[in-house]
Amino acid sequence: MVRAQPTPEPTPFPTAPSPPVPTQLPAETQPTAPTAPVPQDALGWTDQLTAWATLGTAGVAAIALIFAARAARAAIRTNAQQAQQLRQLEIEATERREQTVREQASLVCVWIADDLGVWLTNASTQPIYDVTVAYIHRSNGLIESWSKSVVAPNTISMWLDDLTATLSRRLADAVARSKNLNYTEYDLSHVTAVGDQIRDGIAQAKPSWVENGVEIQFRDVGGRRWRRSAAGALLPLELDPPSANDAQGGGCATGIRS
Repeated sequence: MVRAQPTPEPTPFPTAPSPPVPTQLPAETQPTAPTAPVPQDALGWTDQLTAWATLGTAGVAAIALIFAARAARAAIRTNAQQAQQLRQLEIEATERREQTVREQASLVCVWIADDLGVWLTNASTQPIYDVTVAYIHRSNGLIESWSKSVVAPNTISMWLDDLTATLSRRLADAVARSKNLNYTEYDLSHVTAVGDQIRDGIAQAKPSWVENGVEIQFRDVGGRRWRRSAAGALLPLELDPPSANDAQGGGCATGIRS
């Protein structure tokens, strides 16, 4: 009986050894490259340069603010001056307009003389219209007036003889009533006992009558109505609508109205 021989096991081929795997060290244990030390002088100059740069920037900003503030103040002053100049120009323009409007009316006046005579002057170069001169006695309420549709320009004052005569008669009547006298025109023009008493009373009362003054109302060539008071104040009244003649000139150049 043949005995079987055991099969030999295969001899393994030798293998090259694996290279060792490097071990990763923690970050804190990793070696770092040495750095050169920074000189202390270099650090000081850097800080100084930064500080100077910051200070310079602040200085420039401050100067800019100063100049801006000065410019703002100058602009405010300029604006205020310009506004004041505009207001002054507006005032002057208004005064010129008012002067133009009042130009003719300012040359019209009326007054009462010491002898109780009433006078009217139109010193403008154009006529005035719808003229009324009134005497108002403040104590006894007496009102007397004189009216005329057109008063031409005149260099010599007009004596309003009708109104003067009326006032003289009213004054004589008032004196006669106060003395319980009856008089006639003959007594006033001749030497009589009654006439002497009337004339004495007129001489005493006349100054107070003159003090009441006279006023005038009229319309200028522009259709504006005016009133000059007994105290001399010139006051504008309502504006009359112009008529067809006014629109075409209406004879203003000649002082005659159709």
